[in-house]
Amino acid sequence: MMGHNMKRIQWNAFDGCPVDEVYITAQDPPIASEYSFSQYTGKLWVSNAEAMEAYKNDKACWYRFSSYAMIEPEEIKIEGAQTIDAAPGDTIRLTAKISPENVTLPQIFWRSTNPAVATVDNDGVVVVRGVEPELSTYAQGDADNTAGGCRIIAESLYADAPVAVVAINSELADIEDIVIDRPQSQTIDYTEPYDVYNMQGVWLGRSVDAVAPGFYIVRQGTKAAKILK
Repeated sequence: MMGHNMKRIQWNAFDGCPVDEVYITAQDPPIASEYSFSQYTGKLWVSNAEAMEAYKNDKACWYRFSSYAMIEPEEIKIEGAQTIDAAPGDTIRLTAKISPENVTLPQIFWRSTNPAVATVDNDGVVVVRGVEPELSTYAQGDADNTAGGCRIIAESLYADAPVAVVAINSELADIEDIVIDRPQSQTIDYTEPYDVYNMQGVWLGRSVDAVAPGFYIVRQGTKAAKILK
């Protein structure tokens, strides 16, 4: 079984490994030699009819197989609540369903776009590590409309297949300005660059994400604020 990112198969990679069936979802045939496989009596399963034609026209390796088109996924959908509130340290189990039910390769894979905020394992278990987030699911086309700093993505082996996404909104929701009635002209804009110092005046960086809970000084140009993280 080979996924859609497969680009090359080395010489003699499957020498001495007779195969009954080969599954590969790369739309374009990976570079391979006539000796990449030791025999070509098995069935070659590819993503769709268009891919099947491309593999049949490959004269180095793939044309030697009898090729067949798979049933591709039409949807991956997150099951359960569409919005999840969580705090750092929380563990959340996500589940997803791929359809139709007779998809040839029904495996679902999970990944995080920002492991510093949240990680996810192969079973869809998310551990929240960043600032207090709001998790909400949304369609693939809505990704640009979400201000979150991390996305948990459920996807399949197929190229250009639908995905399901869980957005983690890691805005600076856990920063509390000690001075409640600070003038607007002196308010820190946390969407712009700023510097963080400890209470002894030692510079710590340009974000509060990596510092422990406690009191800090934040400066932005001529603006300064004492904050509780």
